[in-house]
Amino acid sequence: MYNNVYRVTLAGRDRPVILRVAPEEHRQFRGERHLMRNEYASQPWPAVIAPLMPQVLAAVWSHEVIARDG
Repeated sequence: MYNNVYRVTLAGRDRPVILRVAPEEHRQFRGERHLMRNEYASQPWPAVIAPLMPQVLAAVWSHEVIARDG
């Protein structure tokens, strides 16, 4: 309910990947600000179940490619 989610086919990969993009900052509630950054930062903690979790290929917070966290 928070992110926009896209299925993307990349050249050189057999399977598509999932791209998650946060809403524009002005469309977020105060408690949602930087939610994706917090989620990414917490990834080392459930290391025991890491094989069951999706693999993160990249995380971009610069807003250079798109004006949102992704």
